[in-house]
Amino acid sequence: MYQVLTGDSADGYSGCKGVGQVKASRVLLDRKTIDELWEAVCSEYHRNGYEVADAYHQGRLARILRDGEYNYETKQIILWRTHGMYKNSRPSKKAS
Repeated sequence: MYQVLTGDSADGYSGCKGVGQVKASRVLLDRKTIDELWEAVCSEYHRNGYEVADAYHQGRLARILRDGEYNYETKQIILWRTHGMYKNSRPSKKAS
């Protein structure tokens, strides 16, 4: 979740504009569960003028191609889909 907020210039995604290492650490402080962390990330994106879809897009970029998330038979990426209850249908700004 830290990299969803800060991005990763080496991997070419921006994260949430205006959020650096210190801010990301504060946003995530004392959050224990994945739901608490994701809610904090979405709140920070919203506070900075983005939609949940933008946070979700950055989350996928942060997670992509981890072990077990690529199907070698179909040559398809297995996308992160655990955000379900947080997704909205408003247009995104594509923060990447």
